Order: sequence, then structure tokens, then C-alpha cells
Amino acid sequence: MLRRQELIPHLSQLAQNFALGLVILLSLLVSGCHPAESISVLSGNTMGTTYRVSITQAPHAIDPEVLRKEIEIKLIKINSLMSTYDSDSEISRFNRAAVNHPFPVSKQTFEVLQFSLFLSRSTRGAFDPTVGPLVDLWGFGPLGSIQEVPEASAIAAAKRKIGYGSLFLTSEPATLTARQPRRLDLSAVAKGFAVDQIGALLDQNGHQSYLVEIGGELLSKGSKPGGVPWRVAVELPEPQLRGILRTVPLIDKAIATSGDYRNYFEHDGKRFSHTLDPRTGNPVTHNLTSVTVLADTAMEADGWATALAVLGPDEGLKLSNQLDIATLMLVRGEDALRTIESQAFKEYVSSVSEQAMP
Repeated sequence: MLRRQELIPHLSQLAQNFALGLVILLSLLVSGCHPAESISVLSGNTMGTTYRVSITQAPHAIDPEVLRKEIEIKLIKINSLMSTYDSDSEISRFNRAAVNHPFPVSKQTFEVLQFSLFLSRSTRGAFDPTVGPLVDLWGFGPLGSIQEVPEASAIAAAKRKIGYGSLFLTSEPATLTARQPRRLDLSAVAKGFAVDQIGALLDQNGHQSYLVEIGGELLSKGSKPGGVPWRVAVELPEPQLRGILRTVPLIDKAIATSGDYRNYFEHDGKRFSHTLDPRTGNPVTHNLTSVTVLADTAMEADGWATALAVLGPDEGLKLSNQLDIATLMLVRGEDALRTIESQAFKEYVSSVSEQAMP
């Protein structure tokens, strides 16, 4: 799915939130809608995946090519800041910078770093933007698959190369300092941030109803023609199928899913997921197979989906309820899947149920 030549590709395991589990139900055939409204769709390639922007509007309200150019300029800018595949990007230059040297960062990178470190602290290291060495060791990174279990000594050595606690972020001026050598990768939240940035661009251009998607991370505003909410579907976690578990109406919300069912390897009859726990250095062993998060921003949904996928159903649900995170989890049992919903998720679904009626 990810092309190596694209920018901001696959972060690390941790960040395979991507289009893992969300099937976009754009429902672009506007049956029974107000005739003066339509949906314009702009799409293209970015960040090793694709983007899609659907806008409810009056006919001829925008020049689509002008808007497409503005969108792609925005995406190119984000790549130039946060791509680990671009040797001249801001993050790549930080990764080559000297230890204990305050490195100036842009406003956009600062925002993503600030949220990433907040996630790291909130999960006590279950989310870690420096996890790349472990991902490479287990064969889930850009270096390619190894299909074997690393030696314990190699895992211990990789763990010594990671740790968000060695990063020091300041706001005035905006700088990032590494107290020990660290290789930063922000891809676990960069696509979500990019979605939010495109949403902000649409707001600036006066658009009131849209759905923005990059690689499975989505942000909605307003509704489709006729006042019908945008809808997405949560996918069943089956590697060979694309069945739908349930649909979720989006009303001024973002959504992202992280799962373990499309990127793993088997060794000696045991399955090893790409979802790595930075605290142990190993793939997770719990039975949480998919987690979907609703949030106000796509960056939040993206990052929390990744973090909760590491924490698992028990820790993840507890933290979701403590922090009022709208979470839908799928847990594998011996015979069937079990769904778990946080209180915030239940309340959201209840609050939009009447508006979402077809």
C-alpha cells in the first residue's frame, strides 16, 4: 500500500493507522437532495497513499483545479517538514543534528511534536515517536520484512536507542533538543495533522460542508446535500475480506482506526503483529484487534488510535473513560469478536442517531 518513493511513509509500526479499518462511505449519488447542491470530489496521491476531498456546494461555486493546487501545495509543505524519506526535511535534519543542540522547528512541526509528547506521557510510553529502531528490527519498517523473531539481545539494544524522555521541546523560541541520540518519526500523527490542515484550508475558502480523507484518516464538517450526515464504516478485522462491522455518522468530527490484521508475520506457528509496544520491545500480546477513535481533530483521532492499539482493551478502555475519548474496540475471543465502547463513544452515537437517520 505504501510506496517507498513517497514522503512521510510508514512510520513505524506504531503508526499504521492508515486506511486499515475505515471504509469510506461517501455516498456521492445524491438521491432526493436539494437540486441546487452537489458534491465535488478532488483526489490525488500524497504521503505514500491517497487523499480525497469531498465538498458539498452549489454548482460552479469553486474552480476545482485552483483548490486542488492549494491543497497539494499544503501537502507538499507538510512533507517538507515531517518526511523521514526526504533528507532535507525538517525532521531529517533534526535526526542528524548534534545531541544537546537546540534545533529550531516550524510552528507546524512544533504542534505535532507537542501532541506526540503529550500522548507519550499520557500512555507512559505506549506511544513513542522515537520507536523506529524497534520497528526496523522487527521488519515492519522501510528496511523491509525479516519474517523472524529477533534475539533478546537485539531487542534490548534497540530499546536503548528509543525513548521520548530524551526529547526536550520549548515554545519560545520553538526548538527541539535530544539529550541522547534519537531518530524521530512523526508519521503516527502526521497524516491526521495533514487532514486537519486541509480542513482549515477549506474553512478559509468559505466551505461549510466537507469530508477530508488521507489514507483512512477522516475529518468532517457540516453534511452532505439534504442535510444527511457524512458516514464511514468500521471494517471487520479480517485480512482477506472487507466486510463492514457498522457505520458511524460523522458530524463535525474526525475518525481514525488502527488494527493488527493487515500487517503481521507468522513464525513457528505464532503470529507477530506490527503493533509494537515500546515499553517491552515486542509485539503486543493482547487480543485487541482494532480500535476506532472519534475526536475533534484528525491528529487526535490518528494518534489516540495508535496509542490505544498498544495499550489493549483493558488499559485502553480505562484511559478512554478517564480522558473522555470516544473509542470503539474490537476484541478477538475464542469464537467471535466482541465490541467494547467507551462512554464517550456511546454518548456520541446516541446524540447523532436521530440526525443520521436515512
